[in-house]
Formats: sequence, structure tokens, C-alpha cells
Amino acid sequence: MLVDGKSLESDFSKWGTANKGTPIGETGNYYYVEFHSDAPIPVAKYILTTGNDNEKYKNRNPKSWILKAKLNESDSWTTIAEVNGDTQLQDVNYANYEYKVSVSGTYQ
Repeated sequence: MLVDGKSLESDFSKWGTANKGTPIGETGNYYYVEFHSDAPIPVAKYILTTGNDNEKYKNRNPKSWILKAKLNESDSWTTIAEVNGDTQLQDVNYANYEYKVSVSGTYQ
């Protein structure tokens, strides 16, 4: 549900987590998700969509995050986007917010 493209009130899904851990090859304790695609994907931007209850439960949007990617399993992670102190995400239901990556490329 994190990357399913569903973002309309009539067709939506939501992903959230309370799990913290340390990604392989990293240090520190983070909320994180790792996924792999079947084929390489060209990435130049990404979209975050607010939840169906954002107006009711305010201040849950993330303020800071890091997006990392790699092409091959053996590659090191590359930071392709980093946001600190975001003010773009608002407490609105089903709102899409587009962000450009700072290192566009093809990743899997």
C-alpha cells in the first residue's frame, strides 16, 4: 500500500508504521521501509499522498525523511532525496504532494 498509486477518496489505501529498526548497511534506529522492483525504474520524482483522516488527526505528516535507492543488490545505497522541516504537506485528506529527487536515475 506504500507504492500502489491509489490516492483518490473512491480508491485509496494507506500505509503507516510504528516499527523502528536499522536498515542493512546503515547505523541508527529509523522508521523505514525497503522494497525491490522486478525491473529497474527511472526515478525523477515521487508523490506523497495524505491519509483519509488527515483533517481529523492533525500533525501526523512527516517533517523530515531520506529517500535512498540503488540499481543492483550489491550496490551501496545512494541518497536521492532528503527533506528536512517540510512545510508542503498539509492536514488535508487525499492530497497529493510532488517532490523531485536530487539524484535522478534508474533504480531497482
